[in-house]
Amino acid sequence: MSDQFRVSEDPSLGGTYSGVEPMGLLWSLRPVPGSKPGLRMRKMNVQTPMEVTISVYQGHQTEGFLDQVPLADVLVERWFMVPGVRRIPITEYKLTATLFLPPGPGPFPGLLDLWGAGGKLVEYRAALLASHGIASLALDYLTPKITMETGKMVDNEYFETAYRVLQQHPQVLSSRIAMLGLSPGASVTLKMAAYSQVVKLRCAVCIGGSHVQQVDGSLKEMLDFFCKNLGKIRHNKENQTIWRHLPLPTPTDPSLKVDQQSCEVETRCLILTLGTTPGGGRWAS
Repeated sequence: MSDQFRVSEDPSLGGTYSGVEPMGLLWSLRPVPGSKPGLRMRKMNVQTPMEVTISVYQGHQTEGFLDQVPLADVLVERWFMVPGVRRIPITEYKLTATLFLPPGPGPFPGLLDLWGAGGKLVEYRAALLASHGIASLALDYLTPKITMETGKMVDNEYFETAYRVLQQHPQVLSSRIAMLGLSPGASVTLKMAAYSQVVKLRCAVCIGGSHVQQVDGSLKEMLDFFCKNLGKIRHNKENQTIWRHLPLPTPTDPSLKVDQQSCEVETRCLILTLGTTPGGGRWAS
């Protein structure tokens, strides 16, 4: 019997994933049983690696690892920035953002990166995209410095300013800029793509968001609408949270939903990724 296990060839017969999955040990990581509900694993300092210890134990273990002596273990470093990627904090124009530039002189395609309702400046996706040749601007739009100082949420001009910063950078291809949004960031992306006279995108990537929002409304009004409907959140048998009912029923009034056909005309390439779980996903659209 072989004493080697190749994740790219050998199937998992149990645990947090099944079948042959080269990255299964990492993407299927879960909180330790008994942990605080709703925990998310986020790398806040992308300039240091995420360290993962992979251990081999006797038999099949599901918990109590700290009480067991491993047969073998190895420390794996997962980096978010390849050598040569430049991380540039952006504080001009009242922005709270970080620009990641790929190695080399460019020019590179650009991307404006908007995360979800958790707020804060989340950089690891932008860092990874820059590691693959895309100049990426991670933007905090829910808890930026200007909001913390004034108590007021940002408006459309904030996003348009961030777009201009990216567009006017000498190492960015001004005609090849995309916008990537998650959850409320996806809703902002849809609105900017459809109606902004400043933001002209080649591609809009919207993950787990909704087109249901007041066309002429503010970011605060959009968030207030979703917060008002939090009672519509559902949980399935696996205790996964299903958000798709929040904007339902879809209004018939065109002033209460983004015209997605306008997005397609303006961007020439609109990608909508609406769900990540079978049988429900996050939103209906």
